[in-house]
Amino acid sequence: MLIDRKVFAVCAAMGLTALPGIGHANLITNGNLASVCGSGSFCTYNSGDSTSISNWSVTSGSVDLITGYWQTPPGGGNSVDLDGNAPGGIQTSFATNAGTEYTLSFELSGNPDGGNPLKTVQVDVAGVIQTFTFDTSAMGSSKSNMKWVLETLTFVATGATTSLKFTSLDGSGPYGAVIANVDVEVPEPGTLALLGAGLLATAGVMRRKRRS
Repeated sequence: MLIDRKVFAVCAAMGLTALPGIGHANLITNGNLASVCGSGSFCTYNSGDSTSISNWSVTSGSVDLITGYWQTPPGGGNSVDLDGNAPGGIQTSFATNAGTEYTLSFELSGNPDGGNPLKTVQVDVAGVIQTFTFDTSAMGSSKSNMKWVLETLTFVATGATTSLKFTSLDGSGPYGAVIANVDVEVPEPGTLALLGAGLLATAGVMRRKRRS
């Protein structure tokens, strides 16, 4: 399909040819869970460890940092089984603006090796607490196909720094919920307004062209 030169010129003038503002930067440092782990399988980190997973600390129990034991998450990087030798959790913090709405997203799966097939993780961010579950039996997941699910949560920051915590709610055992590709972004209303203005301008050019 040919694009009218006038329409293209309007879009270019409005900065809409590539829409660079639609993609946003992840506010989480090390959202792909890079680690000092030298194993090609996994490493176990215990409560109080704040150095092995850069910019993350283990808050309770223990967790398994997975490097190659099972399928790589969709966005690449590592994953964390929140049940290491026992149910545990991890936490990080990031800069925010009080009163601004943000969206948290992360990939969720579950350790398919055993334990209760229903894996549960609690997410705590800016006073918003929500639980997410993954049923390895119902999903039919395996180490070669973890059946990753993208989960999201919206919250409003209350200060200049916001804490984000993932905690396993499993009763016991080493087979827990698995998280990966943690991302926090903020919408850019200005970009959406620019898009709308550009589309209106484009429509006006097309109407004038038809009249002529």
